Amino acid sequence: MENPKNHSETIETDILSDFVRKSSRAENVVDIIIQGIIKGYWKPGDKINDLALSERLGVSRITVREALSKLVERNLIEKKHWKGYAVRQFTWEEIDGLIDVRLVLEELALRKVIEKMTPATMSDLVGLLEESKRLVAVGDFKQFFILDYEFHEYLYQHSGNVWISGLLGDLRLVINMVRILSQIDHSEHVARNSIGEHERIVEDLKASRWESAVASLRNHLNQHRERVRKEFNGN
Repeated sequence: MENPKNHSETIETDILSDFVRKSSRAENVVDIIIQGIIKGYWKPGDKINDLALSERLGVSRITVREALSKLVERNLIEKKHWKGYAVRQFTWEEIDGLIDVRLVLEELALRKVIEKMTPATMSDLVGLLEESKRLVAVGDFKQFFILDYEFHEYLYQHSGNVWISGLLGDLRLVINMVRILSQIDHSEHVARNSIGEHERIVEDLKASRWESAVASLRNHLNQHRERVRKEFNGN
């Protein structure tokens, strides 16, 4: 892995535009930092220079440090003695545990979606799948991997269980951090495998093979686990 870098001064305008007018509060700075991590401006291990960031945002250094402290409490940022703040790096054991949690929550979400399945829901899932295929066909893998996660997000949001989405919370951010860390997002092979796995889930749902759909989802996440493990270990 590359040595930690300081990217505070290179945050893109698109991240700042929605927040810059209200960024005097620490919670808004938290939002900016999270967006920076999701979009890859800060990667696991990268240093976040609180002084440079405060100058870039036009807020006090105290406000930025308060925001960073909140993210330390959420286990997303590390404060290193005499070295400042850095995006947290995860061990394989932590990543493996994260995928275990995803398995439990996503299986529950899918079962709830199945209970409430409507033609409109089925049409939405098919639409997400078809758009994913189109993006891979034109080689737009960056947008594909955004849409790939939206497939899973759709299950959370349409489960009808507000606690599932709430429990996921920061897991969404960590999932994105893992994707950046593993550097699998630019692989056509991985994209096509993921589409095939999503397609099996959708086909099972269309055929009302409910338990098979749950098994297909479980297989998809376990295949994801194996792909990330190989990338993480450099295999």
